[in-house]
Amino acid sequence: MGVMAVASLTLNRLINACSPLRSSEFSTPCNLMLVKKNIPITALQQQSVTDADLGISRDKCLKGVKALVDEGIKKIPDAYVLPVHHRPCHSEIFFDSLPLIDMTDAQGERRPQFIEAIADACEKWGFFQVINHGVSPSMIQRMVDAAKEFFNLPLEEKMAYASDDVAKTRRTGATRVGTSFNPSKETTLQWRDHLRHPCTPCPDVIDNWPDNPTCYRQAALDYSVAIKQLAEQLLAGLSESLGLYDGSLIEKFYQHDQQLAVNYYPPCPNPDLAVGLCSHSDPGGITILFQDDVGGLQVLHEDRWIAVQPSADCLIINVGDQMEILTNGRYKSVEHRAVLNSERPRMSIISSYNPSRHTKISPIKHLVDEHHHPALYREISYADYLQYFYSKSLDGKSCIHYVKNNS
Repeated sequence: MGVMAVASLTLNRLINACSPLRSSEFSTPCNLMLVKKNIPITALQQQSVTDADLGISRDKCLKGVKALVDEGIKKIPDAYVLPVHHRPCHSEIFFDSLPLIDMTDAQGERRPQFIEAIADACEKWGFFQVINHGVSPSMIQRMVDAAKEFFNLPLEEKMAYASDDVAKTRRTGATRVGTSFNPSKETTLQWRDHLRHPCTPCPDVIDNWPDNPTCYRQAALDYSVAIKQLAEQLLAGLSESLGLYDGSLIEKFYQHDQQLAVNYYPPCPNPDLAVGLCSHSDPGGITILFQDDVGGLQVLHEDRWIAVQPSADCLIINVGDQMEILTNGRYKSVEHRAVLNSERPRMSIISSYNPSRHTKISPIKHLVDEHHHPALYREISYADYLQYFYSKSLDGKSCIHYVKNNS
């Protein structure tokens, strides 16, 4: 894989995935001891009690982690403490570079190399970075600044957008503020606040976006328009890389759904006990991610967790579940997670470019043949897929397994 460096993280940096741990990540069985410091599990169980604040109710946590941090908590509430068997035991985090693609190569004589690079990145990684992507640094900074202003608003003002309906923005076009992922389905909460709203159809939804701070709507509009242009370039490249010159992939995105989400991860007093976002794959078509200079994104590649280092010039692209289905598994979605730190808040901006909710998704016929490449997935509407995704907690790639044939 060409791993550049490997780091054994100290306990206060280790963050566990919420999906079952893989034996390939450990040199000693997880149920015996934490190898890093030879801490028996019984001691680690005691740590989860003594380091957690048992006096903060779960209901109070549902107002968001920023509100807790703003109150000056010194220990995380017990609601965020992961079970022992869901914490890393002897986990090595690998530092490697995602494939890097220059979007200026999409035009002109270097387009064949561009198409080859996209195919290689999607087949081997499911994640890659792009430079010269057309989203200017000043545009990104305006979006970041507007989002920061929003999260710094008084709690009561932000809670006006709160809803227990985790699929609300997908169904109704409303803006939603929430915490964790799906608290009603989760035993353990995740250390994350988020703002989400649709970007399409823009004339119908922009009035639902936050109007305070006053700069937010214009910043989000400019950003989402630029992201749409990038997504269309990427989709055309993906289609060409698969040899689909008939438009059979692109037509699935004609009446596309575009969503914008801002994730805010406050500093965590006990980052070894909690997680920002559990291991999961994205449910949509293409995801375009900006992460700030703090970092925290980790990608599961060849059964090893790769820490993705922030780069000011890059946006991160990853394949979603719908693209895996459409390509009949040739381009696979990939598990990833967000880890925490105790020093600085972290922000990421996620744009998803998806089929319309009512589009029927199944493997494209040109990528299926009965003898060598049978259809690996059954047909499902994107709306039904999302309904299943939001009906549960995050759990690796469990959603894509739900639509696999013979599953």
